[in-house]
Amino acid sequence: MKNKIYYPAMLSVLLIAACGNADKKNADPNGDSLTLDTPLVVDKESDAGKADTADLVIFKNAAIGGMTEVEAGSRMLIVSTNAYVKRFAQMMVTDHTKAGAELKALAAKKGIALPSVLPESNIALIKNIDKFKNDGRNEYYAHMMVEDHQKTIDLFHKAATSKDRALADFARLTLPTLEHHYKMAKELEAKVTQHKKNQGDDPLKLSDQKEVKH
Repeated sequence: MKNKIYYPAMLSVLLIAACGNADKKNADPNGDSLTLDTPLVVDKESDAGKADTADLVIFKNAAIGGMTEVEAGSRMLIVSTNAYVKRFAQMMVTDHTKAGAELKALAAKKGIALPSVLPESNIALIKNIDKFKNDGRNEYYAHMMVEDHQKTIDLFHKAATSKDRALADFARLTLPTLEHHYKMAKELEAKVTQHKKNQGDDPLKLSDQKEVKH
């Protein structure tokens, strides 16, 4: 099965740290990673020209992560028949679209144009959804959401300590939502793996993959 995923500019800025790291990276002095295929545009005449490098990376990773959450959730709303999964996926789409608009507005005030497309590594994570079927697909998505939110909470705790008051306030106000998402993701993971407790160790149900033709 061959799928193409497109990411329009309107989904360019959403919340949550990216759930995967791109293969092509360039480390910044603070130890964060910048993907070469998703540039962060900065207006040098604005406050962004004076922004801390770590803050710019937080903006970028939050935007990429948010796009990933929305696109993955949108895909699961189409392909999953599990009521719990669909409810969680809709929450991801709704909450991160709203947060994305807030992030975009904050970035715009600082002259920062966030990435408009996902890096290839994140696109691959979403395409992986279609490598599984039925329970395997739901398990893959649930595991992905748990890992995403673990990383996201760490990112936003870091943002909450920023010297940029607006960014720090945004992070502190957003953290309760992220922590709720993490709690719900853990509950979802438990629900979709319940049937496998006595079926051996195959957390992604690899035996339930369907053939993917490229």
